[in-house]
Amino acid sequence: MAILKGMYDALTSFLQEFSSRSPLLWALLVMAVVAGTALGLYTLWELVLRWVVSVWGRGRARANGRG
Repeated sequence: MAILKGMYDALTSFLQEFSSRSPLLWALLVMAVVAGTALGLYTLWELVLRWVVSVWGRGRARANGRG
């Protein structure tokens, strides 16, 4: 647990110094993280929804006697 606290403290101090020293790079980093998260969630939901539609479509085909 002490290792995690040390890592958390080091990350916190790095982020505080980074954001105060170079606000433009900080803003670009935040934008990159938001964009990456958006792309990741978009990809996840595309895959999940395609899978749901394919499973639902197979179930309807079986119910109608086509499967």
